[in-house]
Amino acid sequence: MIMILLLLQIVLCITIVYCDTTDVKVNSVNLISDMVSFYRTYLTAAHGEKYRDMIDSDGYLNIMSLHDSDSKCGPMCKEFIIRKLGDGKGYDFFEKMLTEIYGNAISLDPFEPQEVHLALTPTPDAMKVMWVTMSKLLKPFTEYKLVSDGDDKDWTVATAIDYTYDVPKKWWATFTGLIYETDMTGLIPGANYKYRVGGYDVVNATMRYSKEFNFKAAPISNNANQEVTFGYMADHGTFELLGFATIDKMVKVYKELSIDLIHVAGDLSYAGLDSEFKPLNISKDDEFEHIWDLLFIQNEPIAANMPWMINIGNHEAFYNFTAQSARYKMPQNNLGSTGNFWFSYDYGNVHTISLSSQHSLDAGSPQIDFLIKDLEAATANRATVPWIVVGFHKPLYCSVEGSPHFADQLEAILIQYDVDLTITGHMHAYERIHPLENGIVTVYPTMNQDGIDVYYSQGKGPVHIMQGHAGAMQEEKFLQPQPDWSAFRMADGFVFHNKTSDSKFERLSKLKKYKDIRDSGTYDYKDTYGFGVATFANSTHMFYKTVPVTDSDLGVDTFAIIKRV
Repeated sequence: MIMILLLLQIVLCITIVYCDTTDVKVNSVNLISDMVSFYRTYLTAAHGEKYRDMIDSDGYLNIMSLHDSDSKCGPMCKEFIIRKLGDGKGYDFFEKMLTEIYGNAISLDPFEPQEVHLALTPTPDAMKVMWVTMSKLLKPFTEYKLVSDGDDKDWTVATAIDYTYDVPKKWWATFTGLIYETDMTGLIPGANYKYRVGGYDVVNATMRYSKEFNFKAAPISNNANQEVTFGYMADHGTFELLGFATIDKMVKVYKELSIDLIHVAGDLSYAGLDSEFKPLNISKDDEFEHIWDLLFIQNEPIAANMPWMINIGNHEAFYNFTAQSARYKMPQNNLGSTGNFWFSYDYGNVHTISLSSQHSLDAGSPQIDFLIKDLEAATANRATVPWIVVGFHKPLYCSVEGSPHFADQLEAILIQYDVDLTITGHMHAYERIHPLENGIVTVYPTMNQDGIDVYYSQGKGPVHIMQGHAGAMQEEKFLQPQPDWSAFRMADGFVFHNKTSDSKFERLSKLKKYKDIRDSGTYDYKDTYGFGVATFANSTHMFYKTVPVTDSDLGVDTFAIIKRV
C-alpha cells in the first residue's frame, strides 16, 4: 500500500504546481576539489608563491592553524605529517590523499541523501533523523520498520521538513544544500529498526533513497540495572588531523563493544577560520562550511546507526553558532533547556546533562538555573536512573599548561547533587582526574586484582575525564610534577610520567627526549588518539576504558566507579 501511495505521489508530482521544477536548483558540489582550491588560494596569498603548485608539511600546518590558531604541532606531530607529505607534493597528491581517506563516501550526485545522523528525542518511542542533499528533494520522508519485519510488511512513513541556513557569502564555497529533519515515532523502546530517507527528484523524475541503516530505539528508563554503553570524545574534526581515524576505529569496534550512543563534548568540526587574513577578507569570525559537510559524511557510518549527542565548544561559535544550530537538534525539556546549548536526556540508567562553556555560568544565569532544576529532577528520579553524567567542553580541572579551569563555577553544584562523572575536552590530550573539592582529592581509587583503579566515590564528587584526544593535533605540555589529583594523562604518542605501578605504562614515560622516543622502535604518534567507552553495568557499577585508534595498549586507561549501597 505504501509503495502504491508513493507511486501515486510521483504521478501527481508531474501535474501539480508543487512539483514545478523551476523552483529546483541543481547544486553540484565537489567537496574535496573545493577544499583544495580554497587552501591553495589561501596558502599562496598568505604564505608565498611556493604554495601555488605544491604543499608541504609547513603548508599543512598553516591550514591547521587557519582553523585553530591555538593548535600546536611539536617535533613528533611534524614528523608524522612529513611522512604523509614528504618535502612537498603537488595539490593533486593532496586531493588524492583526501580522496583516499574518505573513499566513496562523498557523492557528487546533488540529489543523493548524505550526512544521515540520529539524535534522541524527549521520549524513548521516537528517534530524530536528519540528513542533507545539495539539491532539493520534494516530499522528503523517512520510512522505517522493525528489523524482524519481512519484505511483505509495509514501511511506516514519516514526512520530513526541509530548511537551510545562511552565512555571510565571501569568495569561497559555502553551504547551498538542504537539511531535512523528521522524527520516527511510535517506536517500541529497545527494539531494533531499519530505515532509509529520501524524497522525489523532479529533475530526473524519480524517487531517491539513502542507504538502509539500522538503529535501536532508546530503552525506557525504568530499570536501574539495565546495562547501557556510551562512547565519549571531544575535539574531533576531520583530516585536521586524525578525526577520520577515530571514526574508522569506532566502525571496527562499536558492535563488539555494544556501544549504544555517542556523546561528543564539543569542538566538533573545526570549520571555523580562526586566523585573520585581511588581504583575502578572512576574519576570525568566518567559517568554511564544507568542513561541516565533510564531518557529517565522515561520521555517518556511526551517527546513522545510533544517537549522536553533542556539547557545543568554542569552535562551534562562528557566525553566532549558526551551522551547529541548524545541523543538530538536541532534545528539550520544560526545565529551561535552550537548543543545543544546554539540555539533558535519559538513556537507560544514565541521565546526561549537556552544558555550554561559551555561555554564562554566573549564579542566577539561565544556564545555572537550568542545571539546578535539572539536577533536582534527576536526583528525585535516581531510584530508576542512578547515574548522572555532565558534559561540558572546557575542563573543570586539567594539568595541561594553559588549560582553563571551571571548577569554581560548577564544582559545588556537582558535588551537592552527587554527579558521578564529567566529560570535557578543549585541551588536545587525555587526562583522568580524581574526585576533588576545592582542589583537594576527596577519594583516591583502589586498585583491584585486575590492576584497574576503582573509585568508591559516591558523595565525594565526580571523576573527571578530559577526553580531548579524538582528532585535533596534539602537542600539549603537562605541568610537572604531576599534580596529586591527576591520575592518568597522555598526548603526543606517549604517556607522561604517570603515577602508576602498572609496568605497561612505563616503557615510554622513561624516555625523556623526542629522539629517544622516535628511535625506540615502539613509538607511534597515533597511540594517544582515540575515544572513551563507559559501560553502566547496573545501578552500582560503571566501567570506563579508552580506545586508541591504533592497536597499541599504550593509549589505554581503565577505571571503574562503584557506588556504595
